[in-house]
Amino acid sequence: MIVGHSLGASLAVLLSLLLRDKYPNLKCIGYGMPGSVVDRVTAKKCDAFVTAVSLGHDLVTRLNVKNLASLREKVLDNLCRAKVNKTMIMQTLFKDYEKEDFMYNENEMPERVLSCAFRTNVENYKQSVLVTQKAKVEVDLVIPGKIIQLIRKEKGKGSCCSCACSCLCSKEFVPHFAARSAFEEIIVSPTMLTDHFPDRYYNELRKVASTWIKK
Repeated sequence: MIVGHSLGASLAVLLSLLLRDKYPNLKCIGYGMPGSVVDRVTAKKCDAFVTAVSLGHDLVTRLNVKNLASLREKVLDNLCRAKVNKTMIMQTLFKDYEKEDFMYNENEMPERVLSCAFRTNVENYKQSVLVTQKAKVEVDLVIPGKIIQLIRKEKGKGSCCSCACSCLCSKEFVPHFAARSAFEEIIVSPTMLTDHFPDRYYNELRKVASTWIKK
């Protein structure tokens, strides 16, 4: 059995592919595996001996060129729709807010925003990037093997804190088999980085395992 976390998970898969012929019973488990390891054909072949585990909103399991490009487009679009300056936007990290207070709806932007120099520059940049991407030959890389995704499940009222944030103590994880299509978008959340930490995988998997043993 070959096991790895993060970049180590990717290396574990590649090593397993090299050793598979010599050790036909070999199994590989990757925790927090990056979202761009092998092509789709190879990924499907890995179903027989590779298991990838993803925790919550783990950013790394969704990292690939296509997802990053999509996130960039969304960020640029939201910047163009902003009603306020970046200082006020940064304050949203520390307090609740209504989206309408900071951003125009997509179909309700005033003419001065639609015709401003910043929006024009952004659109020109997006077009130049699109031309560059079409000129490149890109291989669609994905997560190999069967994927077990641990999804947060709300415990409901009575959690140990009353904050409005995505507090770890107010959630429990439920495992299920996921399709590769579940990782075709980067989810921006307060836990997208901490969900990748190895100690988080260890602790949450222990909780899930103990629950299953009791059942």
